[in-house]
Amino acid sequence: MARTNKTGIDYFPFDVDFFNDEKIEFTSARFGVKGEIIAIRLLCKIYRNGYYTDWSEDENTLLAKRAGEGITPSLVSEIVNELVRRGFFDKSLLDRFRILTSKGIQRRYFEAVKRYKRVDVIRDYLLVDVSKTDNVNIIEINGYINADNDNINPQKKREEKKRNVESVNTDSSPGGTPPDIFEPVDYKKFADWFNSETKGIFGSVRYPLGKKRRASVRARISEHGKESFVEVVKNAMESGFLRGQNARGWTATFDWLIKPSNYEKVLSGNYKNQENGTNQRNGGTGNRRPTSDELGSAVKIGIALAEAGKNRRRNP
Repeated sequence: MARTNKTGIDYFPFDVDFFNDEKIEFTSARFGVKGEIIAIRLLCKIYRNGYYTDWSEDENTLLAKRAGEGITPSLVSEIVNELVRRGFFDKSLLDRFRILTSKGIQRRYFEAVKRYKRVDVIRDYLLVDVSKTDNVNIIEINGYINADNDNINPQKKREEKKRNVESVNTDSSPGGTPPDIFEPVDYKKFADWFNSETKGIFGSVRYPLGKKRRASVRARISEHGKESFVEVVKNAMESGFLRGQNARGWTATFDWLIKPSNYEKVLSGNYKNQENGTNQRNGGTGNRRPTSDELGSAVKIGIALAEAGKNRRRNP
């Protein structure tokens, strides 16, 4: 299995003149030290993820909770709006993709990851020229290569396309390969393949796929290869636990399966059924504790067998 590429960084350069930056000074003038705290927390969040972070109402609420007493979601929202207005974050990318980043953030990030073996980036999120950065691997968020992007030189484009274009088995029968998983991705065929293989057990994938789903599919392919989807679906279909045969009746979904940590676990076979006669899919309980209903049934069967034994002794 291919090793997952690390994208985040553990440390980032903090300029000693950070608090003298006019963008921060104006934010501090309006919101005081709380504005400065939120700005620093957002930088930590971005660099932990890589060179950007998704920004939504949920992310806003979580940041407010983590920032401590006196920080409300509405206050965080106002501070972010001020930082965007002042140019601390790029407004166009926030409006188009709901992400927070900037040219300065990306320059510092690519400088910090020069020694990484490979860094996966989404072309549409780039604000800086990465044509001279040899370890950058471009991912298309919409599945299509933008030949007019001047940030990537022609030689790098040809090398990128060569890495991604492979012969693909378009057989949609069980165990087949997801159709056309190369640049550009045919997401309709991919959705049809997934729905055909799983038969609705993990929910149906509707076409067109959303922006985040498309990016997640591309990221998993980039990390583990297109064949990994076949293995993940196969392992999931063979897992009683993921198919809902568990105490809670919980069933995995497509979005759950393509999350990075879950994808790796399923790919590694962590959820496979036991092979010692306790196969969950065949009705066994494995190593889990039996439910009260199962115990009740066992007691009733035991009583019935005992009564039958008594009757046989009375009437030989």
